[in-house]
Order: sequence, then C-alpha cells, then structure tokens
Amino acid sequence: MSNRLYVHVPIRLLIDHDDVSEIRAGAFATKQEAQQVLEHWRAEGHTSPMGIRSLPIWGTAAEWIAAGAIPASGVPDDMVQPVG
Repeated sequence: MSNRLYVHVPIRLLIDHDDVSEIRAGAFATKQEAQQVLEHWRAEGHTSPMGIRSLPIWGTAAEWIAAGAIPASGVPDDMVQPVG
C-alpha cells in the first residue's frame, strides 16, 4: 500500500428544480476537518445531500496513467441523505 496523500473536499448539493450543482468548501488535509464543515452546514439548517470527496494527490500525469488512470471524482465516499 502506498503512502499517497489525499485532500478531503466537503460538498453539498444545491438542488433547484431540475438543476443540481455542488457547493464546495475547499480542501482539507484530514477527513475529520472536512467532517466539521458538514456539521457546520447541518447546524445552519442545510438538509440537502452532502458528503466528503477524498481525492488522491498525484505528482505527475504519468504517475496517474501508470496507476491505471484512476478516476478522481464520482460519488463522494460519505454521501449523507437528509433526515426527515
């Protein structure tokens, strides 16, 4: 297993009828810090789906390609559905 670094990006969905967009709070060095952003959003009353997208940090495009061109995005790993 490699010692690859990751950044953790808290996101929440902004849903307006048929339009869906992501609100991102920046990138954090630890998942715990990103989780605090989700908790803050919930405390503010946001109920839309939210989660944390963890992205690997690659040194070069060649390194990424050699690893199998791993996709860096998709479904956030901690997607949380609104309660209630």
